[in-house]
Amino acid sequence: MVSFPEPVHETVHDIINEVVTQFPNDIPGAIKAAEQRLRALPEFDDLVATLITSAVQDLIYQRRGAVNVRLRCAAGEFDTKPRTRLQDSPDTLIVWDNVYGYYIAGRTLGEVRGEDLEAIEEGERNVSKGHEFNAELCRWLRQQGVAGEQRVKDVVSEKKLRTAFRRIRKAVFGVKKPEMAEAGH
Repeated sequence: MVSFPEPVHETVHDIINEVVTQFPNDIPGAIKAAEQRLRALPEFDDLVATLITSAVQDLIYQRRGAVNVRLRCAAGEFDTKPRTRLQDSPDTLIVWDNVYGYYIAGRTLGEVRGEDLEAIEEGERNVSKGHEFNAELCRWLRQQGVAGEQRVKDVVSEKKLRTAFRRIRKAVFGVKKPEMAEAGH
């Protein structure tokens, strides 16, 4: 996530919230509107520098994640058939030589400190719970008959969806009224 300098953070946050509300199903329209408003800000040059740094950081995280996925696939995870034998995979050989090089929470495993482990564990579990919630919600929607070109709003009433949304969130996260759902996220 991008961290802007504090005076600019609120302005950027407000602009993004407004365009997301204005263009709920039109990502290109939201992007265009946000970009026009952001370009008009006096702090635009600072924003560009921050966004470039963030984009480079995201690319590095993506590359690290891709390495981890290839390692897991080569080890037989994800129910895939390895394309090369485990002992022949270049990525696996790297890990056998250096298990400390496995990436977790933006760092190599060897550099993680004991004081960081609890926060890393919590963060990883929260991300996985979010994905689990999304998967369960999609499963439920398919069971409700949403298929093909149909939109969720054309098949499932808002009341029924809200009830299911809360039930699934409670099952996955163990909460009755999640703050994010109540805030409209």
